[in-house]
Amino acid sequence: MQTFSNGAKKRLVQQLDNGLLTSGCFDIQFNQPDGKIISLAFKDQESFFFAILQPMSEANSSKFWITVESPSDNFIAAERYEQRDFNAALGRAYSWVQRVLDELLTEGNSHPDWFEDVEQKFEEMANGLSEPSKPFSSEEIKEWSQKFDDLLLRVETLEKDNLLQAGIVANLRHKLNQLQPHADRMPKKTWLKAMGRKVFDTLKQTAEGQTKAVSEGAMKALLQHYDPKQ
Repeated sequence: MQTFSNGAKKRLVQQLDNGLLTSGCFDIQFNQPDGKIISLAFKDQESFFFAILQPMSEANSSKFWITVESPSDNFIAAERYEQRDFNAALGRAYSWVQRVLDELLTEGNSHPDWFEDVEQKFEEMANGLSEPSKPFSSEEIKEWSQKFDDLLLRVETLEKDNLLQAGIVANLRHKLNQLQPHADRMPKKTWLKAMGRKVFDTLKQTAEGQTKAVSEGAMKALLQHYDPKQ
């Protein structure tokens, strides 16, 4: 069987260290007796692993180089892929590392409990408005427009501190401005839910780590003066 050289090992480790997930994030093994010439296991999640299997070995009885990848191209579960040669198999290692990172970032953006709680309260607030099936009065429109303006100012702090992608706030403001003129024609609950969902869709991109307090405060500001008995 082929033996992966020390120089090639060093290049692989260096390539990993150039990424966000460095070599220290993985348990790396080379030249295993069963024919795994390279294996990578993500230390923080055992189900994420990668291996290159040599042809005609204990681990791979076929004549092709095989990669075993989890997550795979489309699934979390492991899949096996035939490769035309070793270089093609090695290239798959780097795309696998990117998929691991993508999964971690996606998990990190899942909605936290506080977010779901605020979103539920917002829905209840919209349904609990006085005469929710009728449009807002001019005075109510003025009040709610001010609340959304105040919320936008809070969210802008994320963008100014580079915690939110540039342009997102301007895009949100544009969407809210498109809906605002319809407040005197649409049912209150429908208009308010539509406005709120546009805000939620933006804040879901920021609801983690140091942005939590700002995101949570921004949405709770809309609920601040809500009286379910009004």
